[in-house]
Amino acid sequence: MDLHFLFKRIFLKVTLMLVVTYSWAQGDRPSSLNADSLFNLTLGAIKNDNYDSAKYQLEILIEAYPEHYDGRVQKSRIFAWEGQYDIARDGLDSVLLEDPDNIDAYATIVDVEIWSKRYGSALAYVESALEVAEGSMDLAYKKALILTRLERYQEAKDLMTTKLGSNHSDSFERLRTEILTALQRNEITLQPGVDVFSEIFDPAVRTSLSYKRSGNWGAGIFRLNYANRFESTGFQMEVDAYPKINSTLTAFVNYGYSTSFLFPEHRFGLELTSSFLETFEFGGGMRYLKFPGNEVFIYTGSVAKYLGDYRASVRVFVTPEEDVTGLTVVGDVRRYFSAADNYVGLLLSSGFSPDMRLIQTADGFSQGQIYNLESQMLEVTGQKSLKYRWLGALRLGITRQELLFDLGSHVVIFSGTFSVTYRF
Repeated sequence: MDLHFLFKRIFLKVTLMLVVTYSWAQGDRPSSLNADSLFNLTLGAIKNDNYDSAKYQLEILIEAYPEHYDGRVQKSRIFAWEGQYDIARDGLDSVLLEDPDNIDAYATIVDVEIWSKRYGSALAYVESALEVAEGSMDLAYKKALILTRLERYQEAKDLMTTKLGSNHSDSFERLRTEILTALQRNEITLQPGVDVFSEIFDPAVRTSLSYKRSGNWGAGIFRLNYANRFESTGFQMEVDAYPKINSTLTAFVNYGYSTSFLFPEHRFGLELTSSFLETFEFGGGMRYLKFPGNEVFIYTGSVAKYLGDYRASVRVFVTPEEDVTGLTVVGDVRRYFSAADNYVGLLLSSGFSPDMRLIQTADGFSQGQIYNLESQMLEVTGQKSLKYRWLGALRLGITRQELLFDLGSHVVIFSGTFSVTYRF
C-alpha cells in the first residue's frame, strides 16, 4: 500500500475518533450534529470520485453511529456505482429491516435493481415505497420507467398521465416519447437509395416500401423492393418475422421471391438470437438463395456486447463451395443517445453479406458466385426519432468491389440510403 495513503488513512481515523470521543465527553450520546458533520466529510471524496476514501470514512462513521442510516445508505449507493450490486442490496435491506419507512433506502435499492436489470424486483420495491410516500414524483417516475422496461407500456402511460402530468423535465419527456413510440404498433417505411460507380456503369437506383406490425408475440414485416440498374428494372417481395420465443430468445424468419434476374428467385433466412447476462447477444442461423441454375447456402453467427451507451457486434457469414469457401466478416459499432431509436454508427465489412440490400454485383446480376468475390465496405449510419411518430435514418458508404466478369479488377461504389418511417 502507498505510504502516503496509509498515513492519510491513519490521520483521518484518529481525527474522526477524536471528534467522536469529544462528542461523547459532552454528554451521554453523540449528537446528530456531530454525526452529520462526519457524514459531510465524505461528500468531498464522493464529489472527486474517490470512492475508496469515501467508503473508508463511512465505515468509521457507521462504527461510531450505527443508526446513522444516511451514512449506511450512502455506502451502499457507492457499492452500486461500482457495480457491486449484491453488497449494495445487503446493506440497503438491513436499513429497511431496521427502518421500514426509510424512503432514501427504498429509492436507492430501486435504482440498484434498475441498474442490474432486475425489473421484477425493482417493481416490488417501488410499490412498497409508494405505500410510504404515495405522492413522491421521483418514485412514480421510477415505477413508470420499470413498467416500460417490462414492456407494460399502457400501464406506464397511464401512470405518467395520472401521477406525472405536471412534470416536464427532459428525462420525463424522453420516457414519455419512448412509451408512446412503443404503443405505436404499425410502421410504414420508405427507403430510397442510390449507388454511384467510379467507372464503367451508370448510377443504380433502389427503393423499398415496407409495412411493420408489432405485438406481444413479436413483429412482422412485409417489404416490396425495387431496383433500376444497368438498363433493367425488377421487383422483389419479402416477408420477415421476429417471433419472441421467451424473454431471452427471439427468432428471425425471412422469405423473398422475385421473377427478375436482378434479385434471387427465392431467398430464405432463419436465425435464433439469445441474450445472455443482459449485456451479450448471441445469434446463429442460415441464409438460402436460389438463382436460375444455381443455389447458395450461407451459414452465419454473431455476437454483440452492450457497453453503456455503446453496442459492438461482429457477424460472420460462411459460404461453402466445392472449390473455395467464401468468408464475410461484418463489424458494427453504435453509439446510442437519449432513446434506442437515436444513434450513430460505423460499419466495416470484408466480403459479401446476403443481408445487405445494396447493389452488390457490378454487372447487375444476383448470381451465387458473387459471394466469393473480394469486397470491402465502410459505412456510417445515423438515425433520429422525430417525436414519437416519425423516424429518419441515413446511411453513407463506400465499397471496393471485384468485378465478376474481370476477376482481379475492382470498381468503387459510393452508396447513399435515406429512410423515413411513420408510426401509427
